[in-house]
Amino acid sequence: MNLLVIIPAYNEDKSIVSTIEDLKKDNNYDFLIIDDGSTDNTKQVCIDHGYPLISFNENKGLGYVFREAILYALDHGYDAIAQFDADGQHRRVDLITIAREFKKTNPDFYIGARNPKGIKRFTPRMVGSKIIKICIYLKTGKMLKDPTSGLRIFGHRAMKRYLKGDFKRPEPDMLTRLILEGYTFNQSPIIVKKRLYGESFLKGFNGFKFLVDICISILKMPKELDKKKVNKYGESKS
Repeated sequence: MNLLVIIPAYNEDKSIVSTIEDLKKDNNYDFLIIDDGSTDNTKQVCIDHGYPLISFNENKGLGYVFREAILYALDHGYDAIAQFDADGQHRRVDLITIAREFKKTNPDFYIGARNPKGIKRFTPRMVGSKIIKICIYLKTGKMLKDPTSGLRIFGHRAMKRYLKGDFKRPEPDMLTRLILEGYTFNQSPIIVKKRLYGESFLKGFNGFKFLVDICISILKMPKELDKKKVNKYGESKS
């Protein structure tokens, strides 16, 4: 399997080197850092270390980053992409494990589900994830154990669907749409470490707004698309 590991990065100059150097150990997968308009030295640090890099002059958001990553992967002959956080939370061993399972089971996408053992189960983020999980189950009848996980793999079919759809971001509502359209998935537990530096954007009001927006998007999503108004990829016709 020809897999590209994409590392979206925004203001991660303090953690990017340790994250990448650890990722490179005993790992034969190619990687690409996408600097999403960082205002710190993330871009220069990557250049200084010779890391493969795409850099934007302004912050575009994860949806734009993901789309550019897919275009790059398809243009360079990759079969799948894996998303891996730049902040040091994800473990190389988990990436290797889910990549192996992805190759073995061959789903359209694969989720690394955070294992709650040893961490606080009722942080606002974990509660929000549980609420989103319930919304997805109510809509699809399928249980995603960790719909907000940042460690996941998308195969060729799912990548092409993302490009030809109306998705604004690779978030739980996108996964819901894929499930409703019959795309297959698999999942297995991973362990997430504490961030090396900084804090998540999804805190306080931002986190609450994200939760509300995602739940509304999922629950209002039609279970079946109107075939008269979509093309063969499920894309809405103008």
